[in-house]
Amino acid sequence: MAEAGVTTPFHTDVVVSGDFIDANPGLIDIVQNYFAEIGVIMDIRALDPITWLTTVNTKHLQDAFAMRNQSMLGLTYEPNVQIGKFKTGGRTNYPIVSDPNFDTLYNQSITASPIDAFKEVLWQANKLVAEQQYVISICQPKLFVMYQPWTKGFSA
Repeated sequence: MAEAGVTTPFHTDVVVSGDFIDANPGLIDIVQNYFAEIGVIMDIRALDPITWLTTVNTKHLQDAFAMRNQSMLGLTYEPNVQIGKFKTGGRTNYPIVSDPNFDTLYNQSITASPIDAFKEVLWQANKLVAEQQYVISICQPKLFVMYQPWTKGFSA
């Protein structure tokens, strides 16, 4: 934090979906303690899932942080859907990212061809997300996805 010019602790509201807390008892405490060590005091507010969706998805009323269940390693949408998650003004842009560099990559992804060009744009977009730390993905230890191998259209 000192490198970023922040010398005193600061408070931020954290809006957490109740289903996240139910599925991951204690995990929010671990995250809260990690952030406290660098001077970020998290004021946690648990909301029922519907209120969470309205607060974060529709009205964008969260201060700076929102937590909700996803899949084992974060969102597992197809790449062309996933890249829209950080597009300025995007319907599912929960963290309210507004970065012209990412928007440029998003626009390039729409027209990228052949597949290798599309993969390169996705690589650059993922790299930017990691460098800018728009979000922090947490592996949820108790979340499993199971399927039957004979079910058509599904794979691990």
